Amino acid sequence: MPRACPHCSATAVHAYLHGRRDQSALVWLWCSSCRSFIHASTRAPTWWQNLGSIDAAGLGATPVHLDEASLAIDRHWAQLPRARSVSVVEIRKLIPPSTRPVTSARFVLLADGTMIIVGRTPEATQAVEELTAQGVPGPGGTYIKMDAGMEFLRLLAENFRGSRLWATTVFEMEEDKALEISPTDA
Repeated sequence: MPRACPHCSATAVHAYLHGRRDQSALVWLWCSSCRSFIHASTRAPTWWQNLGSIDAAGLGATPVHLDEASLAIDRHWAQLPRARSVSVVEIRKLIPPSTRPVTSARFVLLADGTMIIVGRTPEATQAVEELTAQGVPGPGGTYIKMDAGMEFLRLLAENFRGSRLWATTVFEMEEDKALEISPTDA
């Protein structure tokens, strides 16, 4: 921080989250130059820490008090330990009569290039291992295996598109969350 403003092009965009005890957070993005801003609520990342000098009682929809503290906020961002993001494809299934999909397993591409499978149950892990043991269909009649990393994830998403069992497109997730599947995962 700061970043370039999409409205006035000045390098004056700042961001601040203020986390709450329930893990929700208020977020502000604002330009100190042209004064454009957005304010919303979100879920706080696990690595986020509120800046101690920001008084929650003084926060409102407009970032007036935050702009006054923008230098401290920018330094705060630089000092925060961030969780590592990893690339993920989830295998989801629909179990009637429910209309809500359930994550059965997750393919996680770690930063060192290692691909691991995290299953909801040992049986789910074994099932997706067997499903992809020969690889996934690739260009020219080839089969691409897990050790191909991102190419495997991309092709997995393209090749598994059933109505009751499918693979998501590749997306990013915090590594610690990617390595476990909770009962609330959709």
